[in-house]
Amino acid sequence: MSLSLSKSHWLLSILILSFIQINAQITEEVKFRSTGLTMNGTLSLPDTNHRFPLIILVHGSGPSDRNQTAQFVGGNYACLYPDLVGSTLRNFQDLSIQMNLRNYAVFRYDKRTFTHQFLNPTTIDVGDFVQDGVAAVEHLKDHRFIDSNCIILLGHSQGASLIPEIAMQSSHVSHLISLAGLCTPIDSIYTYQVQEIFYRCEQDTITADSLADLLYVGFDSIRTGTYPEDKVFENAYPHFWKSWIDNTDSVVSNYRNSELPALFLQGSNDFNVPKEEMFKFEQKLGNSNYTYVLFDSVNHYGTYYGEPNFQTSISDTIAAWLNKQPSPLGINESNFGSKISIIATNGGFILESNEAIQEARIFNAAGQLIKEVNHSPFDVKLNSSQVNQPLIIEVSFVNGELVRTKYKLNVF
Repeated sequence: MSLSLSKSHWLLSILILSFIQINAQITEEVKFRSTGLTMNGTLSLPDTNHRFPLIILVHGSGPSDRNQTAQFVGGNYACLYPDLVGSTLRNFQDLSIQMNLRNYAVFRYDKRTFTHQFLNPTTIDVGDFVQDGVAAVEHLKDHRFIDSNCIILLGHSQGASLIPEIAMQSSHVSHLISLAGLCTPIDSIYTYQVQEIFYRCEQDTITADSLADLLYVGFDSIRTGTYPEDKVFENAYPHFWKSWIDNTDSVVSNYRNSELPALFLQGSNDFNVPKEEMFKFEQKLGNSNYTYVLFDSVNHYGTYYGEPNFQTSISDTIAAWLNKQPSPLGINESNFGSKISIIATNGGFILESNEAIQEARIFNAAGQLIKEVNHSPFDVKLNSSQVNQPLIIEVSFVNGELVRTKYKLNVF
């Protein structure tokens, strides 16, 4: 399924340090271990009374902190993002708050290259970032407020290429979300970016094309293993570049081999990763287990020009897609009893609420959807094979909230 949205619509546990209440969030500072290193992150929760589905955020390229802070000062920002010059973006922090409000726990962590700046630059590679993601999943799957049946990986840019590899190394991941992810190999995309900067910002096509030719030669020598191992190429050593190239070469097959449902999100105004990348994923992966959404006028960071905050339309789309996935995403009975009344009838039940219900979905114990009602009255009729059997009732409200509970209609 491919959608287009306009602006008008829509982580070996070590130590848990503290809980802090911030606005509607409960935040918990967490340390975990990955390949011998201590990693630091923040787990944010809607509350501490229930178990929640968890979204783990995986960074884009560069030594990012947990909030993925980006300061739009100097460099080419004035050319590429003129309306955001002087702004500081924290899109992972924004996204965490927004998804907490939609009843999801979120974990964000400092990238190893942010925390551990002594790492040997000649040996680090993207496989290290994959291991960090695996360690995050392994740590949080047993957390008392996390629903281990529903651990979602959301990767931004470079992170979108890493999440299917993380998922294939952990049996606890249930869904994947790509935000501005690459389908084209990184050496081609990087060359495009450099060339495009000279086109747009310098109006210098001669230098742009000359640099592109040099980059293609350099990347080709990295691919063939002939580039000197101790020589920096474009701010990184060849070992790192080769690992990233291999990762992006395999990204389509990795998504397919993960055998997980995936949501691909892309902004139409993304300079770093052109919108055509999402269409390439759609062409190669198809639609059977994948959903694609293009956001009009949204840039690489999930914002509109002049608006530094992460767009809530993206969070709304994430929540809506997750809420539509086959249950159980785990049973979170947090507010069901206070919001929904179940009235047994002859051969079924009626769902009533003081709040506006959008849809009711009924699943069997295996998580297979057996009934769906999207209009009032929310009268659910069961056949003889479905009574006296454990069911999962899932109700979504017009305001985006989702509640679930276990239920069995006993007929004697």
